[in-house]
This record gives sequence, structure tokens and C-alpha cells, in this order.
Amino acid sequence: MKQCSLCGKSYILGGTRKKLRGVFNPTNWSRKRANLQQSRLLDGKRQLLCVKCIRTLSRDIKEAQTEIVPETPKNEEAIA
Repeated sequence: MKQCSLCGKSYILGGTRKKLRGVFNPTNWSRKRANLQQSRLLDGKRQLLCVKCIRTLSRDIKEAQTEIVPETPKNEEAIA
């Protein structure tokens, strides 16, 4: 079974129901699959990851690369 190597997301099994003479009858069963992509991690290994995990990893990398600089007031004399 294909699943995300970080969060374990794979698929959800769901069915449709049709109402016939006052009774719901199950008709079709289908799998809703996760959006899994091959992605290369920082250590160089390729793994199957869901898109949500890929977005989270890329956001964390961008935050680590940018330095957080405190805001300086425009008019320092007005504060003093």
C-alpha cells in the first residue's frame, strides 16, 4: 500500500448510496487516494510524501534560511 513516509496518509475507502423505495442501497465503493509525490529530502534520499508534508517541509526550510530581524522604529527621536 502506498502511503506518505512522514505522516502515514494513504487512502480512504468510501461508497455511494442510492435511495430506492425508501431504503439506501450501497452501490459503488471507491478509494480516495492521497496526493503522493516522489520527493528528495535533505539527506539525498527519495521518498513518497504527501503534498501537505512537502509544503510543510519547504516552509520550515525557508524559515530556517531567513534570519528574523527585529523591526527598528522609523523615528527613534520620537521615542526618546
